[in-house]
Amino acid sequence: MKRILRILRQIIAGLERRWYGKDDMPGYHRLAGLKPVNTVIDIGVGHNGSPFLYRHFPDATYLSVDPLREAEQAVAKGLGRSDNSLFIEAALGEEPATIDLPISRVPSRTTLLEPVSRKADRTSSETRRVEIRRLDDITEGLDLPKPVLLKVDTEGYEMKVLKGAEKTLKNCSYVILELSFQPRFKDSYTFEEMIAFMASSGFTVHSVITGGSDKVDLCFSSGRLSPDQH
Repeated sequence: MKRILRILRQIIAGLERRWYGKDDMPGYHRLAGLKPVNTVIDIGVGHNGSPFLYRHFPDATYLSVDPLREAEQAVAKGLGRSDNSLFIEAALGEEPATIDLPISRVPSRTTLLEPVSRKADRTSSETRRVEIRRLDDITEGLDLPKPVLLKVDTEGYEMKVLKGAEKTLKNCSYVILELSFQPRFKDSYTFEEMIAFMASSGFTVHSVITGGSDKVDLCFSSGRLSPDQH
């Protein structure tokens, strides 16, 4: 029965994506409940960009980071402007490095980690030499007006990204993370470990943006916000 329910939820989630489009899916409207932000740091842009962010924060300064150069075009198309927008072609992590990254045939599924499930699609279209950088090294010296919203969707690599962004986190009012209830990748984190890490960094869960039976987009807010901004 549990398996049947899980399959039904997946079917419903797929139909919602077809009916609404990602930026209109139930849940993303909750971004309207956040206070306006002046900077959006978008980690893991993907080949479709982040239309739900562009829609709710159209006037913000954008710092977008993705290891695939094609993502830069998605940002430009989604924002409809080039001013106050900076794109960095790089992967992010805890320590700088250079790696050979297998690019998934579905670009948004590209990851630095190995899937836990043997059934996961590991086929790649090519391998690219990619630089891993620390977010703190990228943001150092940049003029990123506050309040700042940080979004990270890196297919299981979110913890590594955040550990390389400890200084940046101190300037963030909101953080949006895609979290899986069960680890999908080897050498990744657990749901509980991420909640504990965010708490130790001064963040509490603000709201569930959207999600399903296996993963969820959570918005965290910082204790540095004033009471009326939560």
